[in-house]
Amino acid sequence: MKFKDRSLATGYAGAMSFGLTNVAIHAAAIEMELGNHGVAVEFAKQVHLPGGYPPDRIGHHHIDTARAQLLIGDNDGAMTSLLKARQIAPQKTRYHPSVRETVASLVHASRHVPDSLIGYANWVSIQL
Repeated sequence: MKFKDRSLATGYAGAMSFGLTNVAIHAAAIEMELGNHGVAVEFAKQVHLPGGYPPDRIGHHHIDTARAQLLIGDNDGAMTSLLKARQIAPQKTRYHPSVRETVASLVHASRHVPDSLIGYANWVSIQL
């Protein structure tokens, strides 16, 4: 079966994310990759996610935000972002390599690993 509208082939409208929201998400991600973690967190705070936006893009945004928060020492913020990613895009979050790295770093950085972090680590199959 051929689809005239690409959104029908993927299961949701907006499968190809374009526009100002996607540009804002990428701007934060680029700053993260460039090592400008504080700037990345500030950019991430300015992203406004409209209703109906693709969950995988929102989840990835929270994953990138968690990495940046971790690297500026905001471990609580990183955990909050990971929980948001899990709520919005659980499958993407569970198997994303950046999530595993971020969770492992949070565990390593904790003097006392909170139960919520232990549960999250178990959920992504990290052995403690």
